[in-house]
Order: sequence, then C-alpha cells, then structure tokens
Amino acid sequence: MEFAFDEHRLADAACYLLARHDGPMSHLKLAKLLYLADRKSLLEHGVTITRDRLIASADGPVVEHALQFAAVDDLPANSCWPQHVVRTVHGCVSAVDHGKLGWLSEFSQGVIDEVMVEYGSLAEAELIDLTRGLPEWEERQADSRVIDPAEIMRLEGLPDEDIAEATRLAAAHLKFALTVRE
Repeated sequence: MEFAFDEHRLADAACYLLARHDGPMSHLKLAKLLYLADRKSLLEHGVTITRDRLIASADGPVVEHALQFAAVDDLPANSCWPQHVVRTVHGCVSAVDHGKLGWLSEFSQGVIDEVMVEYGSLAEAELIDLTRGLPEWEERQADSRVIDPAEIMRLEGLPDEDIAEATRLAAAHLKFALTVRE
C-alpha cells in the first residue's frame, strides 16, 4: 500500500505537532512522533496523516521525509518545509507560527494531540525503545526498509476486508495524484 506523498501535508502535521511541544525538538523525535500519529490514523481510518513513507531505520520506525527534511539545511527552493519548520541550535526543530494549517483535518489534529499527550514527554531514547517494540519493526543493521502500511494493519489484527479496502482507496488516490501532477 502506497500513499500519494504531499510535502504540504507533512509540513502542516510537523508544524502542528511542534507547536504543541514545549520548546525545540530533535529531528528524530519529530519523525518518531509523526510515525506514531500516522500509525494511529492508519489503524483507525485506513490512511496516514502525512501520506509519507514509513520506514524501519536502525533507530526503529520513522516517517521518511520528516526525518530527512528536519535534518538538513539545504532543501530545494520550492520546498514548503521551511515555512512550517525551522532548525534551531544543536540540530533541533521548532514550528514556524504562520497562522494556517490548510492540510490537516480536525481528525488529524485530534490524533496528533492524542499522540502528544501519550508520547510527547518521552525522551528520544524512550521513543526509540518504544518504536523498536512495535510488531512491524525488524532489527536491521544500517539499512532501512519501507514498512507497508497494510503489514501494520495485518499485524494489529484488522480484518482482511478493511485492509483490502484501504489498499484499494490508497491506489486510486495515488493514481489520481500522479495524473494531476502530469
């Protein structure tokens, strides 16, 4: 199962999450909290919030582009990420207060709020341990692999019909998004 990635959606989710945190956050912690929010949304509604790829890294599962964008300063000129997230001292990130989050539904905001209440106060090392304990993570060396969202749904015991419907809808949306971009 693959979703149509949209940087605006990811940037809004990152900005919203960071705005609910007390101070700057490491880029790895951001990628892990977004992963937990995407996972929760996937299990409840069959679709992730960010539509980003979920990957199993050496530090456990993360949201791929959130980890990449938050860790570098030289993003492409057309990237919307810097309008939402800014790097601070020591490689941490903070939200940019721009007053609008056009890509997040109330449901998505609620999921992020729940994740922040449950996991936001955990240290980075605690989040690494927590996400390494999830059933979809397999211990890897230095390489990463894409985690199929359908695998997460299957491992958490969702019915095959729900997984098939979510996969069908994701494929239709991806096909539509690719057609629109052409």
